[in-house]
Amino acid sequence: MKLTEMPPHDLSRRKPDEYFEGYRQLAREAFTTVTAHGPYYNVVSTSKAVQETTTRAFLIAVQRAKLAGAQIFNLHLGWRAYMDRRDIEVAGEVLKKLAEEAGPDMVISVEVPYTRRMHGLWDEIRELRSIVGEDRLIASVQLENAWMLETGASETGDFEGANSQATTDFWKDVLRRTMGA
Repeated sequence: MKLTEMPPHDLSRRKPDEYFEGYRQLAREAFTTVTAHGPYYNVVSTSKAVQETTTRAFLIAVQRAKLAGAQIFNLHLGWRAYMDRRDIEVAGEVLKKLAEEAGPDMVISVEVPYTRRMHGLWDEIRELRSIVGEDRLIASVQLENAWMLETGASETGDFEGANSQATTDFWKDVLRRTMGA
């Protein structure tokens, strides 16, 4: 597989449609899969104005990713806002809008975070998939994020201790969690 990813910067800056169409033409010649990494905005906010602005920005990013020929739109959900059930409900609504905008040729992928203080834990992704649709939302696992999350390295700063935990069984468990999300 030859994979490329359009970076968040490109999707969050004002560029003409021709830029994204040109990207699609070039990428199609060199790669089998084109992904787009969404901007680093929190998906959930307690401020209605901020919520509307970031949702609109994500929708524009999906439109641009579609022009660029992306088959996957990847994003981080960001920090928890309400610290209760509303976080999942609001994130689910935003992700449904993104999936609708993306259309049938693109899936939305949610990255597993590096800390439990952020959205996107394994069980949360599983729940979001049931809200958005199993075929529309997938889990994306950056190995360093999963490593920091599962070992607690992002909380303790003990990277050497975390490294000693990263055994074959540890990585098999990460794979199992990914497949179950």
